[in-house]
Amino acid sequence: MPPEDRTILEGAMPEGKGGSGSVPADGSTIVEGTGGGAGDSTIIEGVQARAEASINLVEGGQFLEYTLQKPLQVTSGEADLWFIADTEGKEYVLKLYRFGIKPKKEIAEKIRTLGYEHVVTVEESGESSGRSYEVLEKIEHGDLDKYAGGKPLEEGQLKVVVEELGSAVAHMHEADIIHRDIKPANILVRTLDPLDLVMTDFGISSMSDVSLHMTSVNRTALYSAPEAINGVVAKGSDWWCVGVIILKLLQGKHPLEGMTEQAITFQLVTKGIEVPEEIGQDWQLLLKGLLTRDPDKRWAWGEVEQWLEGKQDIATHYEGDQKEEKQYDYRPYKLHGREIY
Repeated sequence: MPPEDRTILEGAMPEGKGGSGSVPADGSTIVEGTGGGAGDSTIIEGVQARAEASINLVEGGQFLEYTLQKPLQVTSGEADLWFIADTEGKEYVLKLYRFGIKPKKEIAEKIRTLGYEHVVTVEESGESSGRSYEVLEKIEHGDLDKYAGGKPLEEGQLKVVVEELGSAVAHMHEADIIHRDIKPANILVRTLDPLDLVMTDFGISSMSDVSLHMTSVNRTALYSAPEAINGVVAKGSDWWCVGVIILKLLQGKHPLEGMTEQAITFQLVTKGIEVPEEIGQDWQLLLKGLLTRDPDKRWAWGEVEQWLEGKQDIATHYEGDQKEEKQYDYRPYKLHGREIY
């Protein structure tokens, strides 16, 4: 049980603007969407100012019984992230959510059921001075981008990544969790030998109690699936992210690198991502399966597992192949007795 001055989270803020407070001129905070009906809001007089004043985030400062060491060099819109240590010197990561933002209760409970394998362990969670927090295990080896070092991975090494990442996504999906923001920064390296990859940052995750539903929550454009651009949430969207990550690790750079977000969006909804012809046939097969634009026909763990076993006769529905097949189906025009294609 936590100490008495902490409150274990009892509810989840709704997605969208209800999860982020707005501050009126009088200094009070309006947290929207917390009441029982549409448009309800709760006014908490002066809480934000008191919360910010009572938590002093400085190196060497204290948060509960932990000592603040240094901030993580990452940008997060939902939380402050700090390396911390307990009274015995054991190190963790503190995720201190912005005022008015709380982790989704149903997601947090589901993540706890996943256990130690494939996800960053939440050692403790609660509320302090009006702000939600999580104490997470410290991952020593950084994220997947750091592991790759900006260079193409050797194919044997990459197959280990495919197995680790694929099994992690399958593990989440078995618990009906759709991550929705899988990218190298959210894939951490727990151990190097053997390679152990774990998922983190479930801030916009959803429960898949229905196969598809709509949302407007932001995600990372470079790794977004085509259907996610239109607000559709599906398990297949996570597998698209896996495909993009594999292609990046295979080539050493993101296939859409240097494009604006608007150009990326247009590319995804009209053409998808091209699988390069110069890569090996086995990698083409995997990527065509994962980068199929139709989420219902996209590969998932079953097909990826077969690919890892060396099978090559696995059906794909990649649009690039379909276009090549269909170019010979056009009926010619007849002009002066000649057939014109």
